[in-house]
Amino acid sequence: RNFIATRNTEDDTIDFGNPDLVPEKIWQYQVAYEHRFDDDSVAIEVEIFSDKITDFISEARLLDGSTGIGNIGTATRKGFNLEANSKLAMIGLHDALLSFTYQRRKTEMLGPFLNLERPINSIPENYYLFDYRHDLPELNLVYGLNAHKRGVMSRQDVTLYEVRTNGFHISEIFVEYTLENDLKLRFEVRNPLKDRKRFDRTFYLDDIADDMIDRVEYRRSDVRPTYALTAQTAF
Repeated sequence: RNFIATRNTEDDTIDFGNPDLVPEKIWQYQVAYEHRFDDDSVAIEVEIFSDKITDFISEARLLDGSTGIGNIGTATRKGFNLEANSKLAMIGLHDALLSFTYQRRKTEMLGPFLNLERPINSIPENYYLFDYRHDLPELNLVYGLNAHKRGVMSRQDVTLYEVRTNGFHISEIFVEYTLENDLKLRFEVRNPLKDRKRFDRTFYLDDIADDMIDRVEYRRSDVRPTYALTAQTAF
């Protein structure tokens, strides 16, 4: 899609392709530390990283005066990842595992439309991920859930500035039961609390640099729960 023109129905715009794109070049620097406590009951890993990107690919002004995907110069990504896993036998939940991940991202690029430093489009500064799984082998049963929370995300194009706010999102809750013939039955509920998002969008006449506002939209998005029952076996 970076090379050909496509219709963006959400923004009601045309995204022009760019056959002259060149690949991004990235210097990546990473250092990580992992520590496991006695009996592997708790494990913690921290990774610190710094990326420097040249020929960064993003929305841009093209040489023919149109807008589309282009190489806009340099960009940076810095931050860290924290991962922690804990077995819950110490509180009586044997064969249960709780995992937590926190990601911090600080990004920067030179915005091609206002020529100002700004974060890279659609990358939140903060991201939280939770995962819980409990195996009950004596009952042939497994249940669990996973959830996440994204921070505020922004996006800028030649005629648009958008700020997206995300709610706490439980991706799924599930339970699995294995019969004696290795038939596995799984019931899951996806988006049980709805995947709620808010979009605050400002549209500009012709060019965001002219600061002439066309309209402002306040959107809300709720994804209703989905229920699924599946059966799986091996032959």
